[in-house]
Amino acid sequence: MSLFRILSIILLMAACAAVYLFYVELEHGDRARMERDASLGRIAVEEIDIEHLELTAGHSATSYALTGRVRNDAALALDALMVEVEIKDCRDTDCKVVGLEKVDLVPGEIPPGQTREVDRTIYLSGVTGVQGRIQWSWRVLSAAASP
Repeated sequence: MSLFRILSIILLMAACAAVYLFYVELEHGDRARMERDASLGRIAVEEIDIEHLELTAGHSATSYALTGRVRNDAALALDALMVEVEIKDCRDTDCKVVGLEKVDLVPGEIPPGQTREVDRTIYLSGVTGVQGRIQWSWRVLSAAASP
């Protein structure tokens, strides 16, 4: 057998191995993504109770502390709770959004029927030039269980 044939066979085998590994990695990534996506929605937002959520000035001009309590009334452990915080600069009745941030409130896993204190720092650079009074609001985007 010539050297050219041996090299051709080795290159063909290496190409087949690369295609196989690429396929296996692609399938594994898709499976992990599907498991993660399936976990979002295993817990209905209505099964989560957020109490005494407060936004206070942090250690710098752009940081804010978001504190409160999260109770998990679902049958599954709560692994993530995405909340959107909106900050407005209000003058009389004219309000303009100056900050919008998404934050995961859950400091770790919250088992079913349990409550945890939350204390998260968020950074909002657009809030430094507020001319009127600050008005803020929040809404729950999603709740996820551990897969």
